[in-house]
Amino acid sequence: MTNTLLEVYRHDAGCKEMAFIPICLGDLIEQVVRQLRPLAEQSGLSLTIDPASQMGSETQVEGDSLELRRVLTNLIGNAIKFSDQGKIAVRCQLASQLSPPNQHHANNGDRAERVQVEIKDMGRGIPPRRSTAHGGSVSLHSEVGKGSVFTVSFPQLKMPAPQHLIAQASTRR
Repeated sequence: MTNTLLEVYRHDAGCKEMAFIPICLGDLIEQVVRQLRPLAEQSGLSLTIDPASQMGSETQVEGDSLELRRVLTNLIGNAIKFSDQGKIAVRCQLASQLSPPNQHHANNGDRAERVQVEIKDMGRGIPPRRSTAHGGSVSLHSEVGKGSVFTVSFPQLKMPAPQHLIAQASTRR
């Protein structure tokens, strides 16, 4: 715990370099949901991953796993904290969009696949600011009395095709 607190302090003080590595966001979401589910249940809330979520290898992103874990924990934790009843649903999906210029992880103006994480709750969540360091964005849709939907979007990391698929494709020509 002491090391985690030191990492948070270093990051907040601007002394920590982020380590960007390939991360399966689907796996990270499952870990955070599993970690926070008991807290949600103590509050009388249901915390689920939407069955329509894309949680496989296509959800690879490049990022600092500790910081991305904090973003997800913050969003889901706030959904738990600010919801008095009902359920919290987490969804992970691919979304194609025009990538903005000058982003750390995007080619300027290229069509880019992005991995979106959506947390829907019955309360009034607060978006974290750390997702933008990963080339991400946070959007909010909120209706009084109906709750909020926070959507976090990250650039998808393009993984090279497995060699056996490349070999099969070249023999078909």
